[in-house]
Order: sequence, then C-alpha cells, then structure tokens
Amino acid sequence: MPSCRSTSSQSTRVFAPHVILQQNTTRLTMTLSSGQGYTLASGLTAGDVIRYNPDTISYVKSQADSETNAEVVGVIEGGITGPFTVVLSGSINYPQEKLSKITDGGNGGIDILFLDDAVAGGLTGTIDVTQSIKIVKPVIQLAKNGQYNGIVVNYIGYKTGSASQAEDAQQFTGSIVFGPSGIASNVYVSLESDQVLNPAENAQIFSFFGTTSGPWLEALTISSGPSLNTSLKTNQAKVYQVKNGITVNNGYVEDIDLVNNILYVRKGGEVSPMDSSLGGIYINGVAYGYSATAVKDFFVPRVNSTAITQNGEPLIAYLKITDQANVTLPSDLVANSLTANTLLVVDGIDVEAKLNELEVKINLLNNRVSAF
Repeated sequence: MPSCRSTSSQSTRVFAPHVILQQNTTRLTMTLSSGQGYTLASGLTAGDVIRYNPDTISYVKSQADSETNAEVVGVIEGGITGPFTVVLSGSINYPQEKLSKITDGGNGGIDILFLDDAVAGGLTGTIDVTQSIKIVKPVIQLAKNGQYNGIVVNYIGYKTGSASQAEDAQQFTGSIVFGPSGIASNVYVSLESDQVLNPAENAQIFSFFGTTSGPWLEALTISSGPSLNTSLKTNQAKVYQVKNGITVNNGYVEDIDLVNNILYVRKGGEVSPMDSSLGGIYINGVAYGYSATAVKDFFVPRVNSTAITQNGEPLIAYLKITDQANVTLPSDLVANSLTANTLLVVDGIDVEAKLNELEVKINLLNNRVSAF
C-alpha cells in the first residue's frame, strides 16, 4: 500500500479556538484538555482514534460502524486522563501494547491500520471487503522513523456495499481533510479562501454549519409598507426588529429584488433570523411587514496554512460538503435472491417486457402444437 508522510521545513504553531496545533518537521499535533469549551469522553487513552462530536461538543472515540462515527480528527499518542497529545498527521509513537494485540493482516503483513468497526477507538490490520457493508478508513501506516513507529495518514475513507451506499440515512457530519491543490469537487471544496455557499445546493453541509460560522444572507419577502427602492441598497439601510424596546436580529440591505419584492439582508454569524412572533421589521425606522424568510447564502471560513507538505508538495484544507449515494457493482455478481421492484434493464432491454413477449410467443407455439 502507498505511504503518506507529512513534512515541513519549519516549526509552526496555529492558534484555533480551544486547541493549540503544534507541528515539528515530521508531524502535526494538538493538545486536548478539559475545561476548554468542550468535554472529553470518559475512557479515552493513548492509542485511541478520536473524532469531534458537534452535537455533544465533545471529543469521542471513532468507530467504523457508521459514516458519522468513522470521522477522524487524529490519534491519541499520550495522556491518561488528559491533557492528551493528539497526532493529526505525520509521525506517531503508537502504544506497543495495543499494537501487539493487532495480529491480523494481509499477505504483505500488517502495514496499514484501519479504523475498527467492532472496537470504538480501535484499529485493525485487515478489512474484509467481501462483506456487503464495510467502511474502509486507513488511519496509520506502520513505518519506523527515529523514535516513532508509525505515520498517521488519515486517508479519505470509503464505504463498500452498493445497497448500503444507496440507502444510507446517517446524519451528515462535515469533516476537513488535507490534500494537494486542485482536487476540489462537488464533494469537497477548498478552504484556501472563505467560502460562501448556497443552502439549497449544499443542504448537508448547511445542516452542519448553519448560519453561525460567519456572515449570512437572509431573503425577506416584503408584504406591506412603503415601496422598496434601490437607495436602500446603495445606502446599506439598517434592517431590524424590536423586542422589549431593544433592536434585535440586525442586518443591512445588501440587495433588492424589486420585481418579486424581496429584500436581501446581510447578517453576522451570531445574529438570528427574523422572528415572526415580533411582528414586522423596520428599515431605517420605517415599519414593513414580511410574509416569508429564507437563508440565501452562508459562510464557511478559510483554514490558514499549516505548512503541511507531502513529498515536498504543500497540502491545503478541504471541507467535505456532501455525502453522495454511490452504487458500485462488481463485474461478476452472485446473489441468492435479487428483486427489482420497478424496472430491470440489461443492455438497454427491459427484461420484464422481453419476458412477457417471450411468454406470449411460447403460448402461441404451444397452441399450434396442440392443434396437431
């Protein structure tokens, strides 16, 4: 299997909310400790693969039993009750006592360790891809490197089994991965710069980020009040509601659709949508009524460079914005039972229609034979 090793020409410290990322020439790590605005799941220990759970605002063990649980931030290298040293990418000294318990592997021996589906936080040396449902998530490549015995690679995982991929209904969780420049797609977007995304076209990542990460645009359909005019946009008129004598839900006019009477209001990440229970809105102190509100766009912040490289090539951050339902069948498929509820087409031929046609012809031949 191919290896992946992160290198850098300089030492860097990147300050982010609640955690400190530390990078030396062979790895990128962060320190996690309690009381920093998040919680640490009980039972975490060295060797555990962990992820961040935004629902509980906590770091928990990863597990390859679902797409949500299989997200990976990094691997705990040291610490018993915290603070923990977590390796995000690059060299790691994986606990030997845990490594010795991983006895399975391919013909080439155990070189790549995958996220385990049976043990939370655990790793395994073998993935049985013949099973119909399997999440394959490479996390560590074992490779001696000075005082270290492995390299955290945290490759993008994938899921085997066509039916599971087509019918999976797990809650989407956005994740950040690192890769070379130029691989952005309809699944991953580059975070080299700020991203402004449309919620209708990016429903899954919007359900994860919402409007709290930065400026967002609210569309208000105006139902009553003075006629809208372009000067409101030119002067960036203030838009707000009033609650107990205090202005709330503030924003300013960024654009106007005069044909459909829609007002586009730019708001900050911590500002709430307009509240219908407060009645109408005010534009520069003038009262207006509105009949509908919607989010037109939302903001995803950039990730500053961490000077990570792979084989001398700089790596940048990408955000996963959607889970695509992919159905992949092997060239040879053996099944005990196969049911097509609606339509089965082979090489452009409707199999059911063709069988019905053949049945009619066979019955016609049988009738002719019976006549003799």
